Amino acid sequence: MGKTGLLVLILTVCVALLGITITNLVFTLIDHFKPEPQSEILKSNRPRATGDISKKPEFADAAKRLLAGLDFTQDPCDDFYAFTCNKYLESAKIPAGASRIGTYDDGQDIVDRKIVQILDSIDPKSESETVKLVKRVYDSCVKNAEKSEGDKSKELEQELKAKIGGFPMFTKKWNSNTDLLKVAAEWLQNDNLQTFISHEVTADFRNVEKIALFLGGPKLNQPLDFYLKSTFQSKLLKYKEGLIDLLKKFAKSIGYKGEVDYEKEVSEMITLEIKLAMNVVPDDLLTNQKFGYNPFNVSEFRESFDKLGSFVDGLKFESNDYNLIVTQPRYYEALNTLIKLNTVNESTWYNYLGLKYLMHFKDFINGEVGEQVDLILAVTRHPKEAVSTDDKIECMDTIRDLMPYGPGFIYVRSIGAENRKKIVDDIRLQAELVIDSFLENVATIKFMEDSVKEITEKANEIRKNLNLGYPAFFEGAMNETNADNAELDEYHKQYIDDFDKIEKDKSYFEILRALSKAYQKTERLGRVGKTADRSDFQASPATVNAWYAPEYNSITIPFATLNPPYYNYGYPQAYNYGGQGGTLGHELTHAFDSMGVQYDPSGTLSRNCTLEYCTWLRPKSVDGFLDMAQCVISQYSEQCCPLETGNVHCANGELTQGENIADIGGQLASFNAYRTWISKYNNGAEEEGLPGLDDFTSNQIFWISYGFSWCMKQKEESLVNQMLTNEHAPGKCRVNQVMQDIPQFAKDFGCKRGQTLFPPAEKRCKVWTGV
Repeated sequence: MGKTGLLVLILTVCVALLGITITNLVFTLIDHFKPEPQSEILKSNRPRATGDISKKPEFADAAKRLLAGLDFTQDPCDDFYAFTCNKYLESAKIPAGASRIGTYDDGQDIVDRKIVQILDSIDPKSESETVKLVKRVYDSCVKNAEKSEGDKSKELEQELKAKIGGFPMFTKKWNSNTDLLKVAAEWLQNDNLQTFISHEVTADFRNVEKIALFLGGPKLNQPLDFYLKSTFQSKLLKYKEGLIDLLKKFAKSIGYKGEVDYEKEVSEMITLEIKLAMNVVPDDLLTNQKFGYNPFNVSEFRESFDKLGSFVDGLKFESNDYNLIVTQPRYYEALNTLIKLNTVNESTWYNYLGLKYLMHFKDFINGEVGEQVDLILAVTRHPKEAVSTDDKIECMDTIRDLMPYGPGFIYVRSIGAENRKKIVDDIRLQAELVIDSFLENVATIKFMEDSVKEITEKANEIRKNLNLGYPAFFEGAMNETNADNAELDEYHKQYIDDFDKIEKDKSYFEILRALSKAYQKTERLGRVGKTADRSDFQASPATVNAWYAPEYNSITIPFATLNPPYYNYGYPQAYNYGGQGGTLGHELTHAFDSMGVQYDPSGTLSRNCTLEYCTWLRPKSVDGFLDMAQCVISQYSEQCCPLETGNVHCANGELTQGENIADIGGQLASFNAYRTWISKYNNGAEEEGLPGLDDFTSNQIFWISYGFSWCMKQKEESLVNQMLTNEHAPGKCRVNQVMQDIPQFAKDFGCKRGQTLFPPAEKRCKVWTGV
């Protein structure tokens, strides 16, 4: 063989080896993104995807996120929650001290850690007064966590002596010459402590230009049903044992060595709670908003509830004209009568008030007391990776609760001007398409024909009242070249003025009390009587949540929500519409759920009221709407989702109806909005596929994104408490029971009629759609 022939042979071998190497590399890469083996049912039922697989890193990240939950051994047509969440639920570990963990919590944790990272490194010298104050409070809290300032039991005991003559059960010859409810009002103002009377501050439902004070029932330590239903006797007994243990530990911390009949004292306090609870109307029976709207001026309140007048006296209103809206009139009559007739020992009232004060300041008593309070209240803590990091997040959380726009500003500014603009613009377009889609769905409902004009007017007003990302007063201070802090600092003037009076070396305990007082002046009681603002965000932009406010007819989407598991600007729009678009649709549908239809486009509670409902809907529309709502109520109650053990098995369809209507109507509106985006903004072309999810269509990714956003692992006790007290059904219900009412889901997954999530047509609830 000549040299030329040898060279040809060598080249041929090299090319062959190179081909084998490239082939192996390709198969390795494909195998890296290849999903797990799928069930035969899934293979046969599901439509196949077409088109290219994206090479964008953001698409790969979206795929990785969804693959963390997907269980391909499950049939999505029978249990979509298991299909989208099982792997996540198997790997997720509920941290010590927590009652749950979920994709929602993961999203909040990411935001929290980012703010903590910024606060740890920030130099406050060149910052606004607002940021300086946040940094000061944060550093004080972290310092206290790292090296405790010491047990404040003695200081708390002194406060109790000054205000109520001492904690009766720990005070020999106790006698109080103070007024019970006046002290309760002072502690609400100064320490943000709610006791016998809870409160909310928002626009007056019948005079929406003004802020009113809404007075509610008591702030009980346990769910209402625990006090009222015999099936929860064991829970109440456990609660009693917990209180006895707590009070013994507190007695030890203050060095009290006297005799105390804990069994008797605690039993009397729980009996008092039961008497209070018996006169509270449960939320699921207060769907007619008229019954929760009972306005009084200050004088009228004193005249109607003569023994409760000291509460409003304690709030020190400047004018008699302030509107007080009593939401639980039966409770106020009962509370007034209980105090007037002396049917409860005076010491029991004050013992209970002292207990609430003690529980409120649990973190400043020895660790045993704080842990015991957490057990009693079933407090959910953040997932813990390291104690120091967790303590910092706890500190940041406290500041966000009591100074919402401080950490909110720090977080939003960190996004950067360019990213903020493109994200907000994208969400605004998404909102417009979702509203358009909802109105198109309404046009298909025969029984709504008479009310289309009013529905359209209300939806169009919401377009003007979209609070996206952050409040307008952030803008000047976020200017990267020439920051103007005037508006930001003016908003926080009360905080800044109050803290100017506090010496730099004051303890975190005193700083926290000052923060609580400034919070009430700025965000709560101090707003009563002022002009209402529809752009009011109502909570921190650093909160992973979203809400519709009927009295403002507004939707608020904080910037923190615009993160996974709901949204990422670089993710496919199928993912973003399935998650964040569904959230927008959900909040929009709240404007037309059982509560929303009682408020008109201006946010005013309708004066067209009967015993059953208030609404601006026309009579024919009302009948159809009530049938639609009843279908959802019955479906959720009868299908008994999700527990199989314990005293409580099923989500309460009556209590959760508003959220369930919003879930179904909102997700359908978002799906149709996504298809509009494809046709109008993507030239009708389907999006590229996700690597590792090659066979899944864009429509299927839409539904999977929704399912994954509700993955939640909970302890059974937490789940029971949620079903008793929360208007939101558990995650499993919010996935499976929504899917069964949207036939498009079944079409996209090739489900067969009669499968769990593709029921016979007569068993489906049509929610805000006629088709």
